[in-house]
Amino acid sequence: MLPRPRSDAPGVDEANREREAEMSTSLIALHDPERDQRVIRTDDLFFSCIYDRSNRCLRITDFRTGNFPLKDKTVLSLADEFGAHKIYTLIERDDINGWHRVGYIREGSIPGYYKRSDAYLMSRLPGSDVVIFPESNDDTPERKAILNNDIKKRAKDIASLKNPGGRVQELDAASALETAEAEIKRLSTSKEGKKDTGLGHLELARQLIPGPVFQHFSRDGERIFILIQPKRSRSCNILALEYQDCFGNVKITFLRPPLNDAEIALSLYSVKKVLEELAEIGAVTAFAFTPEIWTDVNAIFLSCGFRKTGWLTHQRRSPDGYNDCILWTRRLA
Repeated sequence: MLPRPRSDAPGVDEANREREAEMSTSLIALHDPERDQRVIRTDDLFFSCIYDRSNRCLRITDFRTGNFPLKDKTVLSLADEFGAHKIYTLIERDDINGWHRVGYIREGSIPGYYKRSDAYLMSRLPGSDVVIFPESNDDTPERKAILNNDIKKRAKDIASLKNPGGRVQELDAASALETAEAEIKRLSTSKEGKKDTGLGHLELARQLIPGPVFQHFSRDGERIFILIQPKRSRSCNILALEYQDCFGNVKITFLRPPLNDAEIALSLYSVKKVLEELAEIGAVTAFAFTPEIWTDVNAIFLSCGFRKTGWLTHQRRSPDGYNDCILWTRRLA
């Protein structure tokens, strides 16, 4: 388990060392509201931030338009305090130019995120020389190859898979955490897995799960965890949902990629079932940030009617660096 948060606020260097220690000891990172959330409210500014310390991403939710230079200065100070690698925000169309003027790049969009209007994801990588490519209908050749040669072809392959049956059931948060830790341990100690890949302790799990899981995306979202386990299988996966009822949107995340065709087929069935149930309760849109290297998961979203509406640079952290993620979205109403 992770070390308990300290009651006193550590300095930046000490905080970074704690984060590195967390990454080295576990692939699970628990969200701590007192440590990972902040609200800034002054005469000129009113915004909140939520820090995903496992992926070193700072998300800004702005409640008051204007004052972008002052806002940017304050956000950069917070990013330095948290040790953030990436800053991003979801905004409505009217604020795009203001954020762009202070260095943010539009990476993608989520149709219907605010029920009646779309959200635009704008980001920056302070202190990094990595280039963020603006959202475009014309992807780079490398990204086109991933979409067309890997993901679309895989989506055609899995379309014919039959549901093998198994357990698809909701877990409470504590059970989901316990199940995730057990699955990571099982993967990391599997003799068969290490024989096939030549990977050592925890490396197999790290390859499949390129960063800690169960970090919050929003301050008030309802979190739902779904167990996915095919018949006669010791392995299992978890589908994590974060639903914002006020806006009618839901973020969907897999613990890890499926290990075989049976898991792929049951995962495909599970996502379709979840989308049907979400539509029944009035959800408007669903979205996911999926690492580009997770070909099977990306193929599942494509097969479930999601569209690629963005490509997010360094959105997910792994022990070996950072993964770019594909932004998948689907309107449900």
